[in-house]
Amino acid sequence: ENVSECQPVSCGEPNSTEFATTKDGAKVYAETATWTCKTGYSLTGRSTGGTEFSKTCTEHGSYARAIPADCTDIDYCAESPCSNGFCTDSGSGVPYPGYSCVCYEGYNLELNSDGSQRCSSDDCTNDPCGE
Repeated sequence: ENVSECQPVSCGEPNSTEFATTKDGAKVYAETATWTCKTGYSLTGRSTGGTEFSKTCTEHGSYARAIPADCTDIDYCAESPCSNGFCTDSGSGVPYPGYSCVCYEGYNLELNSDGSQRCSSDDCTNDPCGE
């Protein structure tokens, strides 16, 4: 008798992407692998964006496409944290707070309780500064 046992199609171990990692082992058809964004990255590029995505092993032995297919650098300036000044993002993959502020004249640079920066309210309101 020359009978072989039917085995499910294997996708092998999933590989980490440029901006996400996975600790999952090898998957077979219909199983799902999960990736987690590296620090300083999210699915939307926002600090409030999700940080995990999944792909399913297909009948072709490869992982299905996912949207998004990888994580994106968080743009910490997108939400205008320096409302009374200019915001500069600290670069790709830099963790929170990940930005710095340069305040407009009349505003002071202050730290929030979480260590992030902000430009304080105008200290000269109803008071002619320097006069």
